[in-house]
Amino acid sequence: MIKYLIFNKSQDSVKTNVPGSAQAVACEIARTVEMMGNTANDFIAYPADSSEATFEVLKALPLFAVELDQQKIDLWVNHGEPILEKINSVHAALEDAYSLIMGAIRDLRSECENTEVFSGLNLIREKEIDRAFEYIENPSDDVFADKVSELFDVKSFEVTR
Repeated sequence: MIKYLIFNKSQDSVKTNVPGSAQAVACEIARTVEMMGNTANDFIAYPADSSEATFEVLKALPLFAVELDQQKIDLWVNHGEPILEKINSVHAALEDAYSLIMGAIRDLRSECENTEVFSGLNLIREKEIDRAFEYIENPSDDVFADKVSELFDVKSFEVTR
């Protein structure tokens, strides 16, 4: 197994991880565990015993360390990544549904305001809609991140949550 150190990539850096590489997988795992909305491209990974990692450590501490072999890479690519994509799809669908409903509510209010008879009539309360969306089953990012951290033995060097 090779240990990878994962760092924040500076804004002006032109370095990137090769897509599909172990370094790219390490960054995908790190962003999943971090749960701060970053992309894998916001990170850079180096083998821990490389000169690049040594140089980066002189500038800043790594955020994470992940040990990977081909079996763990395959586990991420074949199982972890597809689940993460589905979790993101559920979040996007909920956001889209909420947006559509709120748009329809605004249209309804506007229509009511444009008539003398129904002006000032409040047919729907936004708080009730918000509460309804709170009760919709939403995938738990924390549970998934904790399982990924456990499966891939992710070491965190900074508090991320």
